[in-house]
Amino acid sequence: MGGVLLSVLVHPWFYVLAILDIWAGHGFMTAQGASGTALWWVAIFNLIAGYVAGVALGVAAVSGRGWYALALSSFFMPFYWLLISFAAYRALWQLLRAPFYWEKTAHRARTKRVLERSRAVG
Repeated sequence: MGGVLLSVLVHPWFYVLAILDIWAGHGFMTAQGASGTALWWVAIFNLIAGYVAGVALGVAAVSGRGWYALALSSFFMPFYWLLISFAAYRALWQLLRAPFYWEKTAHRARTKRVLERSRAVG
């Protein structure tokens, strides 16, 4: 669980550092030595495979349920991951600033008929 939280907080910094590296003209310079080159190839493979696997799982999940139109939205998952990072930083800020504040989502009131129908189904 800690690794997931850490990756959510680190994810946008990967983009920032990659953009700064490219802007500075270092843009993924070749590594020195055979072990450095091998490490670069492993890193590039992990990066590409991780993104492809995440998107492929999203496509498979919605396609398996027959929601084919929704499968296209899986390609926006990297943007969604950035939004999750934004939410994590916002939650961290709120935890530090107001630790006992609880931001709840507003829900509409359920009627008696809806509750009875949900009990009959479930």
